[in-house]
Amino acid sequence: MPPPIPFPYPLHIGTDICRVARIAHILRSKQGSRFIRRVLAPEELARAKPAIRHVLEAAAQSNGRRVSEPGAGVTGGRGQVGTGGTRDAVEAAVEGGRDGLVGSSDRQVSDVGKEVGGVESAVFGRAATYMAGRFAAKEAAFKAHPHLRLGFHDILILPSSDAQELTGKRALTELGSSAPVALIRGDGESSRDQMAKVSISHDGEYATAMCIGFEASESGHSQEPRRD
Repeated sequence: MPPPIPFPYPLHIGTDICRVARIAHILRSKQGSRFIRRVLAPEELARAKPAIRHVLEAAAQSNGRRVSEPGAGVTGGRGQVGTGGTRDAVEAAVEGGRDGLVGSSDRQVSDVGKEVGGVESAVFGRAATYMAGRFAAKEAAFKAHPHLRLGFHDILILPSSDAQELTGKRALTELGSSAPVALIRGDGESSRDQMAKVSISHDGEYATAMCIGFEASESGHSQEPRRD
């Protein structure tokens, strides 16, 4: 029997699912603002939902500090959190170890809206839902780019209109300006920035995401299909 025909395109698919209450547990902790800044790059923080800003402001007030510039004091770039074990690495960085989250995934979604630091429940719930979606999208992007060493700040999940503003090129989507896309940063030397397809969905207590990435050739374009 002849061998099967190999998949002819250098594409990779990544998917992830995240429980909103699990993220809410982190946001409720002392390290909630650190988690946000660890996962979201400064460009994303500047464009994030108002609920994220409210959570950061509430955390700063409870600590007697002013909200610093987006991303200040926290790194999440290339080499900080690489592919493989990214979920554990970030949780350990903000919680001092995975044990701090044991049992949190069993909390009900109603617990997400618990008031924290003066942030009203609806706003806090939106922040947790938003972060769960972004976290799942970046985990999916890691899996869709196994050939790259990436950190959370090397992946920007942005509306296509914002991605076009940053890159000067039309984003790879026809779903409208609000549809998210992923901008994968190159290392600035041997690889260029590239776009990836991403889709985020929410249903009740879960956020899911899928990402399709490709392996670029040395010229910076996708490779030709293999004809093996």
